[in-house]
Amino acid sequence: PYTELFTPKQMAEFSRQTNGRYGGLGMEISEQSGFVTVARVFPHTPAEGAGIQEGDRIVQIDTAATRGWKTSQVQN
Repeated sequence: PYTELFTPKQMAEFSRQTNGRYGGLGMEISEQSGFVTVARVFPHTPAEGAGIQEGDRIVQIDTAATRGWKTSQVQN
């Protein structure tokens, strides 16, 4: 369930964006009604340990309100 296949072009872009390293909190996010929302929380991850639940909205990062942001902005 944690595998995603990339085309060579997608892999090159992924490597460019992550400098060849990937780390994450253990959740999948999506855009819904102007908010970035948690679509899925993976088991045994920091997100699950922090009590994040599917449907939670990411409304602020540091001091910046995130309403209207794209998922790529939140990920960055």
